[in-house]
Parts: sequence; C-alpha cells; structure tokens
Amino acid sequence: PGVRCTESLPQGITTTGTDCIGRIVQLTTHARAIYGLSIDDRVAAIYPFEYKNGYKDQGRRNNRYALVDAGFVVTVPKHLDAAEASCMVRLYLSAFQSIQKGIPFLHDRYDVGQLKGLSVLVQNGYTELGRVLIELTAFLGASQIFATGE
Repeated sequence: PGVRCTESLPQGITTTGTDCIGRIVQLTTHARAIYGLSIDDRVAAIYPFEYKNGYKDQGRRNNRYALVDAGFVVTVPKHLDAAEASCMVRLYLSAFQSIQKGIPFLHDRYDVGQLKGLSVLVQNGYTELGRVLIELTAFLGASQIFATGE
C-alpha cells in the first residue's frame, strides 16, 4: 500500500485510530522539507480518520492508499516486517497517550524531560504495554519507576 503525506490534517484527536504500513507514493514539498521524508520511504502511520474525495470519512476500510499527515508518519527500519512495525506503532502510541493523559502540566508537554523528578507507577509492568510504559517513562526522565507484577 502507498502512503500519501500531506501538509496537515486536523489536530487534537486522541485515538489509536487506524494504522498502516507502506511506502510513500506521493509527498508534498513541505512534508519533504520539514520531516525529511522521500518517495518510496517505508513508513508506518496512525491516522485518526480517512479522507475520501476530499472529505473526512469515519469508515474503516482496507484501502490501497492512505492520506496521512506527515507528522503522523515514522520511518520503519528495513529489518522489521510489517506486522512487527504495526504492533510497535500501536503499542508505543498507546503508551505515549497514556503518559500524556496523566501528566500534570508542570513541564513542557512533549519535552524529553517532562517527567523529570516525578515518580511513576506502572500497573502490570510485565505486559508488553507495561514494558513500553517503563521504557518511555525512563526516557522522559522519571526519577523513580515502580511496576506491579503478576
């Protein structure tokens, strides 16, 4: 499948949405310049809804192409197969959104040090999502991370 990257889609939607893996087949100059993407790059994306004939379409379908904001796109390493990449995107996005929902706005929202000095409790730390939450909270600077187990 192909991914068409546009300049922007509506922002502020919190959802795991629909994920896709593919290669870029069409790209705006803006997306190329700002995000460093190129035609035929292998990418993964999560997008909150689909566009059909220029209008927002809430339906979920298996489409050959997806129109995706370049900001929702990440490059996929060549050694990862599509199933692994799709699972990782959804898992990390779920973890990231969970963290963002729980952050008191004491720090810059998307700053690497946004959890600096904070203690974090991760329930079910032994699960895939729990391990990703532990990894992300450490990356975001949490001073103490506690996790529950089985």
